[in-house]
Amino acid sequence: MSSVSVNHIHNKRSLSLTLEAVANSTSATFLRVVGSELIQKVLGDGPKLVRELFRVADDLSPSIVIIDEIDAVGTKR
Repeated sequence: MSSVSVNHIHNKRSLSLTLEAVANSTSATFLRVVGSELIQKVLGDGPKLVRELFRVADDLSPSIVIIDEIDAVGTKR
């Protein structure tokens, strides 16, 4: 199976089509979340959501996890 680097796909529509093609060409479970959905105001909820996301991915393996807008997750301390 070939590898596609999503970092090199700048057009959001092209990215969506590429991810859809990858999802349709494999038997893997496709999980997509937006980075801002992982940010919670209550301390500890964000990391809990990330752990749950990857637990589900592990349970449904093989899985493809896409975190769109990942820059929303990282903040300076």
